[in-house]
Amino acid sequence: MQCKLQSSAGEFASVQLELNMASQLNYQIPEAVQASGLSRSRIYQALKLGELRAIKAGRRTLIPVSELEAYLASLPTYGAGE
Repeated sequence: MQCKLQSSAGEFASVQLELNMASQLNYQIPEAVQASGLSRSRIYQALKLGELRAIKAGRRTLIPVSELEAYLASLPTYGAGE
């Protein structure tokens, strides 16, 4: 979230607010699908191939946010004409 503050001189300053307490540490599979835009099948395929790491909490499969971000960053970029 960004806020704009106006000083007495009329200047604006952008302030980045980080809500660390509200930030999520892990995604369940449906949340990872929604956050990444990947299909459920692609998430499971990446897990099976070892491209994406997950942890288990009972029956739940949890994907650390940092792992999903790293996986997405490792994907090739799309370039027009390539």
